[in-house]
Amino acid sequence: MIRFAIALLLPFVTFSSAKDAEVWSVAWQAHLLHPEDRGRFQLVSLDADRESFVGWAWFENYIKGNPDPPPAKIPAVRSPAGVFWPVATLQVGDALEGPWETVGHSRPDGERTSIIVAPGAENHELYVDLSAFRPLLRQKTWGRILLETGDAALIELKELLPPQTGP
Repeated sequence: MIRFAIALLLPFVTFSSAKDAEVWSVAWQAHLLHPEDRGRFQLVSLDADRESFVGWAWFENYIKGNPDPPPAKIPAVRSPAGVFWPVATLQVGDALEGPWETVGHSRPDGERTSIIVAPGAENHELYVDLSAFRPLLRQKTWGRILLETGDAALIELKELLPPQTGP
């Protein structure tokens, strides 16, 4: 079963300068979409510039109706700097129900490992390379970040566009 959360349209945006939006950050509040799950995997923010397009994500091992969920084992890569990047498939589609088209993967270089999230625990230090979404932001409606656990975070791709500046 695929479980997922969706980002609400409540962004908080910062710019590098008032003149341009070549470097920007945006953060969202997550909203539960799947009624039997608390949205264990959620995209929380995006940091972007000309060269990088990186999402910050959370994994919370809570399942509604199951007070004792099993530990979650998330395949990941640990970068040389010690940052965890879950192995994820990036997909796009025009409807929340699919169909989904795979457009890339988030697997930076580094040591292959797994992150164990205990029942009732949270990991708020996960990063996802979202570069594969960048050329499709105006062509497709939805982006899905699918973990090997089956958990997925969804976002309206237009929310990843640089913010508008000026009138």
